Amino acid sequence: MISRSNIVVPIGAVLRRRKSLKEYRIFRIFSITIVIVVLAVFPTKSIPLFSLVRQNEDEVLGLETLNFFSLQDFQRAEKESKGVPVVLPPGFDVLDVGASKGVGSINFLPQALKSEFGKYQALEYNPRTLGVDIDPNKVAICRQAGKECLVGNILELSSGGNSVGGVTAWHVLEHMPSCDIAEKIWMRTSELADRFSLFHGPAFDDSHVLSDKGFHRFYENWTGHRCHFNSSMLSRAINSSPHVASAYIIALIHPIETSKSDVILPNGASMNSHHYNSDIHPPKLENVHFLPTVYEEMRACVLYEALGTGNTTITVGLDAALALKDIFKLLGKSQIVSCQAPGTADVYSCMQYLENIMVATLQEAKSMGTW
Repeated sequence: MISRSNIVVPIGAVLRRRKSLKEYRIFRIFSITIVIVVLAVFPTKSIPLFSLVRQNEDEVLGLETLNFFSLQDFQRAEKESKGVPVVLPPGFDVLDVGASKGVGSINFLPQALKSEFGKYQALEYNPRTLGVDIDPNKVAICRQAGKECLVGNILELSSGGNSVGGVTAWHVLEHMPSCDIAEKIWMRTSELADRFSLFHGPAFDDSHVLSDKGFHRFYENWTGHRCHFNSSMLSRAINSSPHVASAYIIALIHPIETSKSDVILPNGASMNSHHYNSDIHPPKLENVHFLPTVYEEMRACVLYEALGTGNTTITVGLDAALALKDIFKLLGKSQIVSCQAPGTADVYSCMQYLENIMVATLQEAKSMGTW
């Protein structure tokens, strides 16, 4: 059975958001132009132009791996949110963990619907996503962006007898003060999901391959990344969750084969650096090959709906199928770390099983005629 939202976003609200986005883009272009002019008149090596523009673009695109969230930030936010009761309200389709400023993972399902079915059809069935973040300052910005966000510690979130279709946790668990807390967050939020959990985070697997050759991925030396949450930890969290998964897939994506990648920094580069920049970082050899290949990002999709093992074509909720597609669309640039599904004996058969579910669900949705 296809699960579909019956919530319609008022057209006036959409037009206001589009106008706001247009004004923001104009302001951003103007700001970057000013930076270029200033740096041309007052050149300096301490603030490279490339880094300023790159970080600005990454923030606009919602690449939350570039947001610093230090232990001090966490402690401040935890103190400010302490005592604030957090109850999951009814009527939401997705819970976004660590929603931050409302420019990244909180937009997953609306954007996935738009990509798959077109903006007008997606608008008609636009789901509601609730963002939760421990930092009141970021929640204020999230709300200014027109998103529905709550302040609170996700571990203290009460269901209030409600649930959501799915949970997104993108580039948030590595910011936790410990990996124990990160795993607890995964297990707690999975209890609130009816159909899926979707994870994104920086890849920390095989860090020894880099360190043995005198390198590291830039984000591995950040004060804000207290937990190097790798695939083993994620697998343990999934398998330890009270909400038992019916199937899941964990993938490493965006391969890094040589030290030429700007994700790779030489050991000795300053802490909290971003992508490699020869103007500010030590020289590095660019022809060093990494075996095994290391990766830049880790993603995972977990399903909770009951799945069969027979020959009957199985479908899941539309939101869960789109979460699966978030993994499968990048299979050409990935390594499958783990895949589990009913009646499958190896990674290949598991992937085929999940892909068949994804395709059947999306085809059924499109065949209904309203898309």
